[in-house]
Parts: sequence; structure tokens; C-alpha cells
Amino acid sequence: MTARARDMPAAVPATRDDAPSLSAVYRREFGFVWRTLRYFGIPAEAVEDLAQEVFIVAHRRLDDYDPERGPIRAWLYGIVRNTALRHHRSARRHDPRRLEESPEVVGLGVDPRADPEARVARAQAARVVERCLASITPERREVFVLSDVEGLTAPAIAELLGVKLGTVYSRLGRARSEFRKAAARHLARDRRHHDG
Repeated sequence: MTARARDMPAAVPATRDDAPSLSAVYRREFGFVWRTLRYFGIPAEAVEDLAQEVFIVAHRRLDDYDPERGPIRAWLYGIVRNTALRHHRSARRHDPRRLEESPEVVGLGVDPRADPEARVARAQAARVVERCLASITPERREVFVLSDVEGLTAPAIAELLGVKLGTVYSRLGRARSEFRKAAARHLARDRRHHDG
């Protein structure tokens, strides 16, 4: 089973009586919460604490989850998003010089069991992806990550973000274009560096 398959949500319970326990949600969705916090530019040193905060809020509000409105991952995403935004607002209040967006956007895990060359290559690739994602505007990046990284459908993203379906498609198209251009710039820079 791939890491992505393990991270995909299980079937949604049919009724409130079948709602999952918090421990089941935690086990199944912790990776998603961690990655999503990183996508929102949360620094690595703050992710663990904020992930715990997300699950504390989820615990308090688990009775509010309605399986008929969508998968628990979508409900949890709203909590993650609000937690990340609150963190950024607080950080800007405490340090007004802080940049609006962190250059470190995503934490792609490096398997410690992999050989050293593979770990270095994966870490380098993760840094390139981080830079490419950081170059995308926040609204477009959010749609890009939800669609192309997390695998949500455009209608699910529209409902989750409270925007029109056409807006999702527009943001996604532009985000993909921005990502491709950023990746091409990085590849060209790497070629120039290696050739000259």
C-alpha cells in the first residue's frame, strides 16, 4: 500500500450513530493534518503543537460533524485551515516584520531507512517543490494542494472553500500553470549551474 493510499480517508459513516471515534480519526488523519499545516506555511517546529490543537478542537466539535455533508477529512480541513490562519495572525501581531507567507510551505517526508543518496535526492526535490508551491498565490495554492496533492474533486473543493465551482477550476488552472513555470525556472537554473 502506498503512503498516499494509507492517507486516503476510509468510507464515510452513514449516520451520526456511526461517527468515528476521535482516536480513529487521529490515526487515520494525522498525516493529512500535518501536511496541510505545512502547506499553509506553518514552520516545522510549530506543526506538532498545532496538529494537537486541531485534534483538541475536533474532539470538542466531533458532535458537530455531519457525515451526510461530506467526508470527515473535509470537515477536519476547515479546522486545520482556521488553526493555521489564527497562528499566522498571531505570529504577525508578535513580529510585525514577519513575512506574510513562509518560504517553507510543504514538508515532504524523507524516509530515514532509505540510502543516503536517496534521502539527499528526496530532500532536494522537496525543497524545489516547496519553492514552486511558495510561488503560487495562497488562494490558488490551496486549491492546487487540495486537488493535485490530496486528491479532492473540484465540487468537493468548491463546497469546502465556499466558492463557486468555476472559481475552483480557474484557480486550479492558474495554479498548475504557475507551478509548471516555477518548476521550469528551477530546472533551467539547475542546468545552468551544472553546465557552467
